[in-house]
Amino acid sequence: MAVAELPNGLRMHYRDQGQGDPLVLLHGLGSSGLDWEHQIPAFAEHYQVIAPDLRGSGDSDKPRGPYKVGQFADDVWQLLDTLGIPSARLVGLSMGGATAFEMAARQPDRVRALVVVNCPPDFSITSLRKLLEVAMRLVVVQCLGMQRMATMIGDRLFPDADQAELRETFVQRYGANRKREYLWSLRSLPGWSVTDRLGRIDCPALMVAAANDYTPVAEKQVAVDALPRGELSVVDNSRHATPIDSPDRFNSLVLDFLQRQGA
Repeated sequence: MAVAELPNGLRMHYRDQGQGDPLVLLHGLGSSGLDWEHQIPAFAEHYQVIAPDLRGSGDSDKPRGPYKVGQFADDVWQLLDTLGIPSARLVGLSMGGATAFEMAARQPDRVRALVVVNCPPDFSITSLRKLLEVAMRLVVVQCLGMQRMATMIGDRLFPDADQAELRETFVQRYGANRKREYLWSLRSLPGWSVTDRLGRIDCPALMVAAANDYTPVAEKQVAVDALPRGELSVVDNSRHATPIDSPDRFNSLVLDFLQRQGA
């Protein structure tokens, strides 16, 4: 793993593998670049793959919060500037999808292609179900700790008997997060929205939606309809962590999309 000193003072750790056009992988809440382990070798056969740990996560700095999605986006752009990369393809999962959306909305001329996985374009609290989902995480983490939160989410993401190893790895990694930074990252999402800026994102864009994700496919379709060059792919028998529970299908889907766009 490499480390970059960003102009804003943040020390950002990142994985860098392969050669060719840059492809940036952005992880979700409670995760890190390590959780792209099923993608990096496959994608690195075609691209220079860069998988950073966002602020507050993994081995990157954990400055005092609160954090904002816009901060995550600016950090990654500063990382690419530091590495001398003028433009890139972006792949983001969940909170990383929000970061990718935000990066593309802020600097659309620098994004060659966009893949957003299991992330709606709007995290506004518009229903009781969404309010309870956020409240549940806040209460469990504050009262019972990260290990209990990791176990609860792991059971939801990987409930099948043949997913025991995936579940165990997830719980170990997720539970290792520090409570304070996790909560700062969690609180960055409610109220964030890119809906009114989707028309600015004119690169090829793929929304990947797991059939059994937290949010319905219809919420991702909202983005597809508003993106000038958007398309949707639904992955059956998958939950929120599609790159982990369905790596072969996910890798094939993303590589096919990216390679259809050409150089």
